[in-house]
Amino acid sequence: MSASSVRATRVAAAGVVALGLCATTLSATPAAATARTVSLTASCAFPSMDPVVVTTTISTELPDTATTTEPVALQGFSVSVTVPEATVAALRTGGTTAIGAGFTVALSGTWQQQPHDIAVPAMTSPDNPLPESGDLPITATADVPAVPVDGPGDATFAVPQVVSTLTLHNGETTTDVPCTEDPGQDGTLGTVTITGAPGDTTTPPTTSGSPTTTTGAPSTSSGAPGSSAPSASHDPAAAAPTTPNPPPDQVGGFDDICDIKDPVLRPAGKAWYKIDGAITVLKLKSNLPVPKGDLIGDAFLHLTGPGGYFACVDGAATMPPAPGYFLMFNFAPVTAVAHVMPGGHSRTKISNGYLISRTEAVITLTDVTVNGVPLDVGPNCHTTENAVIRLAGKYQAPVSSGTVPGIVDLPPFTGCAHGSDVVDPIFNGLVAGDGNPMIANITYVCLYLTCQGKL
Repeated sequence: MSASSVRATRVAAAGVVALGLCATTLSATPAAATARTVSLTASCAFPSMDPVVVTTTISTELPDTATTTEPVALQGFSVSVTVPEATVAALRTGGTTAIGAGFTVALSGTWQQQPHDIAVPAMTSPDNPLPESGDLPITATADVPAVPVDGPGDATFAVPQVVSTLTLHNGETTTDVPCTEDPGQDGTLGTVTITGAPGDTTTPPTTSGSPTTTTGAPSTSSGAPGSSAPSASHDPAAAAPTTPNPPPDQVGGFDDICDIKDPVLRPAGKAWYKIDGAITVLKLKSNLPVPKGDLIGDAFLHLTGPGGYFACVDGAATMPPAPGYFLMFNFAPVTAVAHVMPGGHSRTKISNGYLISRTEAVITLTDVTVNGVPLDVGPNCHTTENAVIRLAGKYQAPVSSGTVPGIVDLPPFTGCAHGSDVVDPIFNGLVAGDGNPMIANITYVCLYLTCQGKL
């Protein structure tokens, strides 16, 4: 081969490599993002005024297209509410100097015909001085995690609800103004076309959990709680938490979690979460699966002011019957069905990044067998007092899902003798005890307006 031919071959090869690198670079370039905006109206109850209609604008940037191998980024996510000029002037005349705001945003994505809740951190805006003239826009921003979409097709993102509270500042006095979103509005932000094979996502999901369907088989994937879970035994209601984010064994009484009679809390309809998991019964060294049940209650929101943002849910937890299996004296298999009786009480506080919860309920046992032989415990085998479940751990936001550690106090049983004086002591010796570790999977279903028609 001549020198000129060698040079030509080398030039051609270099051109092929350069074209390949260029193509690779172009194919790896993320799709350009497009600004997406939706506006919703709400009525705000300013003091000494008729309800004031304000416009809340939600903005973000979404790509037009994406693939199943890379999550969809919602960049520059913001919420802005505009206080009209006439209202600003009236407030300024009354002595208001600045307005702050807090927002709770329900964000959802729908793909493969399934809705998925996307956790948005609580959003707040610093105090905004009243202008001398004109409207007052108040804006808050949040970093929303990128969302993996695990199947091809259209993925539609929407904001079904924004809960807003404005805080008026007049000297050292603050006044919270609740804003109620008008129902029946379309909060669609936009649609992203997803390409690629189903299940190609390699990034751990950043949505708030499973689709918010309310039926289906209970999850059985919960692992056993770790050995580091608290096991201290004491009266939890007698010890108030020593920190705003206590561990499970320091979760106190219901009012220590949140006082629903506090006038600064804003009623916000209903809240609904699904809950399941597993309890490790320490005496038996055995796991008791907790089938999927419901945590439903009245919702209260604290959006601004001292104490920061949090949601409080006051209600009850209901659970389906839970079959259990363990070995008695390490050789005799025992089965039983545990029932959480109606009439219990639950209170849960979800701040920005942490959850604490206390649930109390009587537990009954039925369908007891020992080594396959039915044991007649009668119809009234129950705990002498409420069992107590205390949960505490990291949790992103009220409109998200997560896994939280906890402990369960199981009181002694009574009424199980049914003609025998030995059954109660056996159950109490084998099962009753405090500080049994638990892992709880909590799945958000709805809050406030999004619960309408579901509860």
